[in-house]
Amino acid sequence: MTGDATCESDPLWFQVKKKLYVFLRVARQQRLDIARAASVAEGVGTEDLDRCPYGSLSISLFLHVVLSWSQTLRMQDVSRELLSEVLKAPWSHLLAARWPVFEILSNLSLVLGPKEDACTQLWVHVPDLVKAQLGAGTSLAAVALLQSLEELPEELCPLATATATLALHKATSQPELLQLAQKQAGENWPTNFVQSAWPALQLLWNMESQMVSGWILQHLTLQGTVVYINFFPEDISRSRIIEKSIDTLQKYWFEHSRWPITVFTDSASSRNQELRLRRQFPQLEFQVALINESDLQWPMSPHQCSTGYRRAARFTAGPLWMHQALGNFSHVMLIDTEFELTYPVPWDPLQRIFEEQVQLGYWQAHYEGSWNRTMYLTEVSRQFMQERNLIPKIPELVSYWWDETEVPGGSLPVNIYGCLFAGSMSFFRSELYQSYFQELDRWPGFDEHCWSPQSILAIAAAFFLSHNTVAEIWVFGRHQNSSKTPDGGWNDS
Repeated sequence: MTGDATCESDPLWFQVKKKLYVFLRVARQQRLDIARAASVAEGVGTEDLDRCPYGSLSISLFLHVVLSWSQTLRMQDVSRELLSEVLKAPWSHLLAARWPVFEILSNLSLVLGPKEDACTQLWVHVPDLVKAQLGAGTSLAAVALLQSLEELPEELCPLATATATLALHKATSQPELLQLAQKQAGENWPTNFVQSAWPALQLLWNMESQMVSGWILQHLTLQGTVVYINFFPEDISRSRIIEKSIDTLQKYWFEHSRWPITVFTDSASSRNQELRLRRQFPQLEFQVALINESDLQWPMSPHQCSTGYRRAARFTAGPLWMHQALGNFSHVMLIDTEFELTYPVPWDPLQRIFEEQVQLGYWQAHYEGSWNRTMYLTEVSRQFMQERNLIPKIPELVSYWWDETEVPGGSLPVNIYGCLFAGSMSFFRSELYQSYFQELDRWPGFDEHCWSPQSILAIAAAFFLSHNTVAEIWVFGRHQNSSKTPDGGWNDS
């Protein structure tokens, strides 16, 4: 094929590739259901397939493996056209493309198992030590095996010769040996490999892992942080509120896994806040980040909503996510200073949303008590979505836009509660999300109507995400009148 076989410059296929590797990682511990596995191809249409042949191939192979976990799979069930696509590709090209083709084929091989033939019988008689050395790519074992195979008919087991040559290639890194091994494997190598006891696929998977290890470290390593926004704390009691919240993190969450805490604040109080936090929590890692003066002093007119709340709401909705202090993080959990955990965290929420490929995690979603804080927000948002021909993928989050004829007076706006939520930086920094915020910021809603980031998050999730990428965060705690407990779930506040 021509062009960039990695497809990493294509935003759609880049996201598919990352999701596929994460799903494969999760699948090593647990089996995925087909609905979740199918979400790997979310957003990919038939018109996209030709742009990334190896990506299309990887998705198809992956779904075959997932299907095999819930039903009996035979070799004849694997499409010949699919395997012929693998056959066309030189192994060196597949390895350089950094798509997990050989890992998926190895998984398929585990499902199908080796067929009973002369090649399998030959493997049975290989000494256990030689088997282990071959799997590790030891040159001495490879050379010894190649010498012993010279005494056998060539057509008896070409996979044995190919495996020994692959082991020799792995030990010496001579590219011509990789080409020779593919030639020795024969024209029908994909079918033979997935039904063979010989560790040829395992060796190719090991080479694939080496090729992709740096890429995975760069793009698929969870880099999380917990974020607080705490600017202009008026007195010592306000400072102690955030300390009480952090204390519950340390008690109920950070005992087993710890994430750095980033506190966004103003320059005048930053030094004092940092000293207090480091003194009280010496085991934790803190980063104190200064909010830009333009955001701290954003013009606000007199209003029943406090100036501080409105500036914090605007900052949370947009500028926060583009702040340089978050540049090295892949996922963020934002916690209100008044939020407190009340029970041990059952599983690490940042790790969970990363492994599940969730783009936005919420603690609670609820109806806004009135229309006061969404004045004109619906109209501006609807215009933005219509101009881009966007329709809601999670319509229940914005049903109040159109259900006035179905519900007397219409339903109330939905909020994703802002006291605790989490998500990927790729979502919050996406062109679509940031363009939406910039459009909202052109209007005086944050100032004049006290627009809330809670409503904005719900609208953005409805149009930019899908059910598979939005999930509830199960941690137990309280914030003002809202709570969630293991016994009661969450209340109706």
